[in-house]
Amino acid sequence: MLDLLKFFQEAGRTSYCVVKMSRTFPLYRQGEDVDIFCYSVADFTKKILAWGNDYVKDGYSIQVTNLHQKQQLHVDLLKDEGLQFRFDLYGELPVYKKLMLKPALFESVIENAQTIPYQAGSEMAMVKIPSRVDDLLIRYLEFMEYYDVRPSKLKHLEFIMEQGDQETRERLLEKLHHYTRLPPIYTPQQCPFCRLSSRIKKYLPG
Repeated sequence: MLDLLKFFQEAGRTSYCVVKMSRTFPLYRQGEDVDIFCYSVADFTKKILAWGNDYVKDGYSIQVTNLHQKQQLHVDLLKDEGLQFRFDLYGELPVYKKLMLKPALFESVIENAQTIPYQAGSEMAMVKIPSRVDDLLIRYLEFMEYYDVRPSKLKHLEFIMEQGDQETRERLLEKLHHYTRLPPIYTPQQCPFCRLSSRIKKYLPG
């Protein structure tokens, strides 16, 4: 298994933020990924390659794929022709088709990141993840963008309902109003998600 804690130890004071962090980190399943906001995907990729060199000696290969004008890169660690782990790097906000986001939200997430200790056995690393409000906000945006085509995104709404207290939800909506504008939601009569509409409205601005 890849030593992800060692990588984040080496990442040090780099400006970044791991978004939608897995609850099992630093453990992972084969093919899993981690999403990272960073100011320079090129520089962050260099750090991954430097860390990954030791694994290349053990039979791994590393593949870098440019997805969006060099502002989104996949850095894949592969072995036996299969994806073992992926770093999904963003140098700007992900592209949303249903949501209008102010670019400044990206910087806000990075600059307000909290540093949390993660441990596996005797090894420990400090990892930057979003503030509680930003974590729920990012998950909410993912849910709003994909809930009608990717049912798996319902997990983000469930996470918000479980983790967000009243004060946090109010702060989430304040930030949502400031950085986004959401189009009206149209729910077809036969939509399989109709039963969720009343739950969704609890989290909508206005």
